[in-house]
Amino acid sequence: MGTLETAPRVRLDSAEDVVEYCSQLLTRHTVEPLTTGQHLMAAIRNARVGSLVYSDVTYDADVRLAFSELGTYLVSVPLTGRIHYRHRNVDVDADTGLAAVCLPEDNVEVTRWEAGSRNAAFVLDRAAVDHALMKVTGGRTGTGFTPSIDLCTGRGRSFSELVRAFVRQLDDPHSLLRQPMVAMPYVEALVHGFLAVANSRYLRILERPARPAPPSAVHTALEIIHAEPETALTTAVLADRCHVAVRTLQEGFQRHLGSSPMAVLRSVRLARAHAELLDADPSTTTVATIAYRWAFGNLSRFAEQHRKAYGESPAETLHH
Repeated sequence: MGTLETAPRVRLDSAEDVVEYCSQLLTRHTVEPLTTGQHLMAAIRNARVGSLVYSDVTYDADVRLAFSELGTYLVSVPLTGRIHYRHRNVDVDADTGLAAVCLPEDNVEVTRWEAGSRNAAFVLDRAAVDHALMKVTGGRTGTGFTPSIDLCTGRGRSFSELVRAFVRQLDDPHSLLRQPMVAMPYVEALVHGFLAVANSRYLRILERPARPAPPSAVHTALEIIHAEPETALTTAVLADRCHVAVRTLQEGFQRHLGSSPMAVLRSVRLARAHAELLDADPSTTTVATIAYRWAFGNLSRFAEQHRKAYGESPAETLHH
């Protein structure tokens, strides 16, 4: 629950098999070759992290697809090639520099998926996206979305790097996304990143000053962080439990502590990792094991932070 789950890549050799397999993730849809009678083969790999579903699909022939009312948010990021979408009465030629954004109520037509094009489809849970949007805007969901995202400049380029980082994690058996402490904040970051590049209302509100949370809410969040640093805490989770908005909590931490909720959480986790290093047997435990347990994926950065906080490297602490 809440960690990276991957399925092996499968190869399917009929449109019926593709529809049956992919309908486990998306609403039922149609797939057919653009050339009548042409044989169809598809390579598909699916993965899941919490409420986020990922599907990596390549067809060996030009095909068309049709979906009726997706029921989820869908972000299509071609890793190679080009995919031609029509939705919301707009044509989107998605490629490595332009992602297509489809909404839960959309009827979506892929007029041409060019042969050999590899697509990274991120299926975002409707409730998770709507909740994140409402927490920031306080208004209606499902409005203000663009039909596409420019992945080459500004925030769009940063979002592209975020999704491509996910793709790189799939084949790593040691990926930190297999740990809830890392996986859930990643999903939250992807959802909010999606809103920041695809929803104009969300972005306008983000650019406004936010009222800081009162000291009582900051104190409650601190208590939660110190009591549960081993759990999959995120800023959104803390804000919900403190009954304030995400940006309100962030501003409260900045005003009263000069820090952020996640920075404080990392500091507490660093202290717990340090305590484990002190108590561990160096003949049976490694620095990496403890660092990964506490969601520090970059060992050199972990060592730097540890030395700054405690005046010695993690290895020196372990072998004290």
